[in-house]
Amino acid sequence: MPHSLSGSDIQRVILAKGWTIRDVARYWDVSRQRLYQVFKQDAPALLWVCAAQGLPEASPDLLTLAKSRTKEKPGHLRPGAKPASSLITQAAGFSVGDILMASDYIGEIADEGEEGVITEIKRAGNYWSFLIRFDRGEDW
Repeated sequence: MPHSLSGSDIQRVILAKGWTIRDVARYWDVSRQRLYQVFKQDAPALLWVCAAQGLPEASPDLLTLAKSRTKEKPGHLRPGAKPASSLITQAAGFSVGDILMASDYIGEIADEGEEGVITEIKRAGNYWSFLIRFDRGEDW
């Protein structure tokens, strides 16, 4: 395989090896959102190229291992669970229970790079608002 792959090439390699994006994110201990950022890059870091090229074929044992690496986050909802305070559970490609990463420092609530969980979604005019719960608080 070439040493230089685009993000979309990396995504194709992962899928060709039988992995879902959710399972490979669990296996690598990164968020799905981080992987989608990588997939959009024309020239991602060599780390991602090597990770994709070295990824083994998906097997039942590896998928079980990936699932066991899932971290429970405050407010994280398992499939089929209902959100406590919102009737809207999906919007703009996101769902209640999805894990997001703070791209900037958010006061005392979260530092850049910390993960939070979408706990509520609501419509605000022409825009969607997401309530994100971090370990030290929550913010819209």
